[in-house]
Amino acid sequence: MCRACETPSLLQLCVQAVASNVLLHDEPELVTSCSAETGQQIWLRLQHMIGVSALGQPQILKTFAPFWRPKHLKVWIVEPAAHSNLLSKFKSFGQHLVHLEIACRQVPGQFLTDLTWLQGTPQLQCLSVRIRPRMLPRPLWAYHGDQSTIVHACCGFHKLLHVPQLRTLDLQEDITLGQTAETQLGSCLAQLVHLQAIKFTFVLGDSFLESLTYGRRLAAWALDTGQALTAEQVQWGRTNVSRLELAGCNRVTEAGITHLACLPQLHLLDVRWTGIHQNRLKPLQKQFGLSCLQGGLLAASNSLALAANRNQIPCCCGTTEGYDPLDLWAREGIAMLMNQP
Repeated sequence: MCRACETPSLLQLCVQAVASNVLLHDEPELVTSCSAETGQQIWLRLQHMIGVSALGQPQILKTFAPFWRPKHLKVWIVEPAAHSNLLSKFKSFGQHLVHLEIACRQVPGQFLTDLTWLQGTPQLQCLSVRIRPRMLPRPLWAYHGDQSTIVHACCGFHKLLHVPQLRTLDLQEDITLGQTAETQLGSCLAQLVHLQAIKFTFVLGDSFLESLTYGRRLAAWALDTGQALTAEQVQWGRTNVSRLELAGCNRVTEAGITHLACLPQLHLLDVRWTGIHQNRLKPLQKQFGLSCLQGGLLAASNSLALAANRNQIPCCCGTTEGYDPLDLWAREGIAMLMNQP
């Protein structure tokens, strides 16, 4: 018997009926009460009825978004949405996200300097945001500060505290932080006690390293002198960062690097293309037992150095990208949602 002559099952009839109701009567509750597997079948039926492009309608995406619960997500944003819409988008699918990689060629408003959208990803551990991904070898674009956007104070980096479990922060963008902004960023990251890896390519300097390590240096001072810390001083964050990649951040100097001696451990330090001579790194190299595998690059292992050379995201969460049908469907739907105005 040919497939066209087969009698449809009860499930197929229900899927057809629900899909029709979604189109004609906008009744999302009929969909959200189904299992994820059935929801995917309704989605596929709609795709057959109206075509793939029509699935990008806001109401349809909103209806199916509750089914998309990825833990590990990579999304390419072709046409960034208005910044004001980002929070609602992430809230629709980001409650279970542990690992998030975002790449886009345009800056959607204040994507990096207003991180309110992180409220939609409370369990996030690894975050990578790469604006206008690089196609040139690093030395050709390392010194880009003259053309970059200058970010001053009140830039909203404190919103990073919405993700207290954060372990990796990888931000790559053509911006230059003013001194007050980089101090704010460092003090915020110091409060994220689970943060292990930082990878930045924008222009910042010694004020960032000074504020990032201040809590550690303050505790060491109190221990050495026997002085008791005030209640306010005790509250200052003590960073546990062990991987720090600042290649091309050409306002970082030898004076700033000395602050890293207070860290409890250091597995990777990348300050290539900053103008710091490798001889100035020898104290840190000796203290933490690192190898100088390339000028400005100290690493505890060849694999860490290779990852830095390849510009890989320093993932510390241990999750992997899923490839079962529901995972693939979630990535397809979220890509549509994130690229919808």
